[in-house]
Amino acid sequence: MRPRLYSVAGAVCLAIAVVAQTGSPHTLSAHEKAERVAAWSQLPVPAALAKSVTLGPKVRLILPEGMDIPKAAAGFQDTGVFLATVHASQNLGVPFNHLKGYMTGQEKATLVAAIQQMRYDVDAKAEAKKASNQARGDLEAEVEANRETP
Repeated sequence: MRPRLYSVAGAVCLAIAVVAQTGSPHTLSAHEKAERVAAWSQLPVPAALAKSVTLGPKVRLILPEGMDIPKAAAGFQDTGVFLATVHASQNLGVPFNHLKGYMTGQEKATLVAAIQQMRYDVDAKAEAKKASNQARGDLEAEVEANRETP
């Protein structure tokens, strides 16, 4: 009976050691989380919204009432830039379509340049960084809620 007890105890200790080294099967390492956030950020907006658990409802709350998400997202190459633009529009109180026009139109301006065009009275770099951080937060929440790799 003792050899069996020792083998069970040994197996339990081994399992505890493995979980301690690798982390819980339900938590992501910082590196894995960063990789998934980057992957979600680079997805085309329609693909990200189709796979998303949290992004669609979040974007609907931030966009102006009655604005269609696919129409709003048209022209953006990736989800991260789209989300940052939506946040910048809300933060600065400027029409989303105007920011979008600068960024996806003929000029293809960066978010910083688009903000400078719309609001010369603010620190465009700081506002773009703030909006980008908010977009990253949205993507991190998506990674936590949606374990599917994009």
